[in-house]
Amino acid sequence: GPSSEVVTPLVEAAMPALLGYLQDANEHVRDTAAWALGRALEFLHTPFATCQLITDETKFQNILGACIKSLSDPSCVVADKGAWAIKCLATGFEGQTSDATSAMSAVFQSVVQALINVAERQDAAEADSRLPCTAYEAINEWVRCSAADSAALIAQMLPLVLHKLDSLAGARSGNPRTIQGLLCGTLQVIIQRLGEDDATKVAVMQAAERTLRLFLKLLEGQKDAIHEEAMLGLGALIAFSGESFAPSLPLVFPHIERGLANLDDYSSFTITVGVVGDLCTSLESHMEPCVEVLVRRLLDALLSPNLHHLAKPAAFSAFGDLALAVGSGFGPFMAHVMPLIQRFMQESQGAEYRSMIATEDRNALLNGLLEACAGILQGSKGEDAMVAALLPYTPDIYTFLGQVYEDENRDEDITLSAVGVLGDLADVFGERVVPLYQQQPQFFKEFLSECMEDDEDKVLCNTASFANTSIMKILKGRA
Repeated sequence: GPSSEVVTPLVEAAMPALLGYLQDANEHVRDTAAWALGRALEFLHTPFATCQLITDETKFQNILGACIKSLSDPSCVVADKGAWAIKCLATGFEGQTSDATSAMSAVFQSVVQALINVAERQDAAEADSRLPCTAYEAINEWVRCSAADSAALIAQMLPLVLHKLDSLAGARSGNPRTIQGLLCGTLQVIIQRLGEDDATKVAVMQAAERTLRLFLKLLEGQKDAIHEEAMLGLGALIAFSGESFAPSLPLVFPHIERGLANLDDYSSFTITVGVVGDLCTSLESHMEPCVEVLVRRLLDALLSPNLHHLAKPAAFSAFGDLALAVGSGFGPFMAHVMPLIQRFMQESQGAEYRSMIATEDRNALLNGLLEACAGILQGSKGEDAMVAALLPYTPDIYTFLGQVYEDENRDEDITLSAVGVLGDLADVFGERVVPLYQQQPQFFKEFLSECMEDDEDKVLCNTASFANTSIMKILKGRA
């Protein structure tokens, strides 16, 4: 399609009329105008647009004012589009979150309040409208994209959101239950935003115990979409708390076990696996008492025909998280985990698997397997017993890396993961894996050379340089 340089002047010229149509007598006209405004903001008010739609305070205020008015539209459909446009308006400032201030700052509180009010419209609940969901998504985006001077207002939101969530804790169905899930999402974003700055972390720390209690209460209720939102919020709280979350692990672990046993809902399963990753990163060695149960749950899930293929990448990656967290504590489970990884490496290269699974989904599995290998390799470093147990699997890992390199559908994530594992093999095993690199020297030289010459991806270039240094070190040592 046309570039933003071509489209932006046309949209600017049409903007006064477009904003006027938001007040048209015809509902369909208002609905279409609100949708068109949202689309214009979505594509022309972003950090990536070379020609910006909003270039000064006046334009921002005019568009925002019209969107706020549309929240009061008699039609929930129109109000929903208005809330979406407000969300798109915030997204355009995501590149300014570290700035002292932005155009959002002066109106932050009033906009958030307007969105809270529209989310509670009675006609939206009665019509089963998507309006509450869109309104809270917009609130979350305003929190996420706000500048530094809005931090105090976001901190003030935290107890209000907790109070609102607590007041709805007894709900078991209907709109209040929906609002609970939306509030969990808002809590997640607030925790992440306030956790970015030492000056604002105290607000989350003071509310951490109450926040955890509310998440656990929601997880104890009936299984529905709110479980996922509460689990995501819990993951954010764990990531924020770090090692200080360790005393609360016994309270959370039963919910983790149940989530990993829920193979019928792959989305819920995958989110739970993500929280396992948060726990591993935050608690490290404190996870050791839980490793046996977690490995057993993950193995059972991966061996079950009931687990959706989309959930498998995260499950494999979790093995790597666990190995990194507990190091030698993962050793007793290598004999169970590595054969399964080996099996899926082989199956993923077969013609039957390629024909059954979409390229994107297969890439996700490949990356999950590579992340598992990376975590297990790094967790084994310096642990003689683990290194010895892992050594027999190194030829298959190296072969898999060669197959990944030759794969024409290999994406950027797989490339980065594969290069990392290529270096980890040399770093962990030293001269013991020299024969692997000597048997197929052209493969790793071409792969690493290609990646080290990538000037646009500094992370990949640096990872490839590390891998090359590690390999050259052991090859020279054997020479």
